[in-house]
Amino acid sequence: MRPSSSYDLNGDGYVSQQEFKIANKFDKDKDGILNELEKSKCLEALKQGWEAQELRKLESKISRKGGMMKSRDTSNRVCITEMSP
Repeated sequence: MRPSSSYDLNGDGYVSQQEFKIANKFDKDKDGILNELEKSKCLEALKQGWEAQELRKLESKISRKGGMMKSRDTSNRVCITEMSP
């Protein structure tokens, strides 16, 4: 099943895995479609650094569990990989 085009946050006509994960968090009624209000809140949160805040939360959670490894993917985004203790 293809995700709704409303999940295309950068307007490139394709919904990436990252866009899907982010948009899904803002899809409050869980109908698989970002309505106008949900999408505007999502885009505003991204402008305000929401994604960076979520990454910091993840890094903190993983480091408390025993370790992490940071790397960058082909789009130069930071990737966090949990390491076994």
